Amino acid sequence: MARLRDRLKSKSSRDLIAILFPIAAALAAGAWAVFTHFNPAAEMRAPSNPPPPSTDSHVSADGGSVAIGGSVSNSSITIGEAAAK
Repeated sequence: MARLRDRLKSKSSRDLIAILFPIAAALAAGAWAVFTHFNPAAEMRAPSNPPPPSTDSHVSADGGSVAIGGSVSNSSITIGEAAAK
């Protein structure tokens, strides 16, 4: 620590550090940005073996209708003008 303190007493050493540390920080931040851009997180990658599509049900909607997939048991469902009555 004493050696570092002796180096920092010189104004030219402090000026050099004041120039080099921000440059090093900018280079590190830029390298991290490039790394994260070209290597997305595991959640973002497509699975190597996607599960096969389900064959037990088919849901479709046509002409402004609504399609429901999954269980709707024990749910109240209002269709058409029944809500106005």
